[in-house]
Amino acid sequence: MDVIKADAAKAKAVLVADAAKAKTAVVTDASDAWKAVSTDLVLDGKKCGTNPICQELARYGVNVNHHIDHLVIQQWLKTGQYGQWCASSKICMDAVKEAQHEFTKGERQAVNKWLHPAHTTESLLQELSFWADVKAEAAKAEAGLASAASAAKTDATKALHWTEGAA
Repeated sequence: MDVIKADAAKAKAVLVADAAKAKTAVVTDASDAWKAVSTDLVLDGKKCGTNPICQELARYGVNVNHHIDHLVIQQWLKTGQYGQWCASSKICMDAVKEAQHEFTKGERQAVNKWLHPAHTTESLLQELSFWADVKAEAAKAEAGLASAASAAKTDATKALHWTEGAA
């Protein structure tokens, strides 16, 4: 009888081990499959790519529970990325606005800084573009002054020759 119990225990251990291996294989395969599919998610008519905030919103939508939204947005703030993307996405901004009821004043300031950083690549490029336009306008003005100076010199020379010829 003890031999039968021992054989049954061994068989059970083998079955449990095999089941654990199968479960791990399924979870790994599913995880790999999800990673492949997650970059194809679409939110607001645009593919999410590798943007985790977009993927999260596309997968789960805006959560009705404000406390969870608050925690989720705190996680987004910790990464410090995709704030400008969120500011440009109506769906993301709706989620942020909904969650802001739970925020402290400091958290609201952090969210605003995340959404609208002071100096971004885009804002710096716009500033450079502005200065390039100013420089171009200054060059035009300089060319205009040089042309006017040349014309004035020519007129002065003509006037001098006229007065010398008249004398």
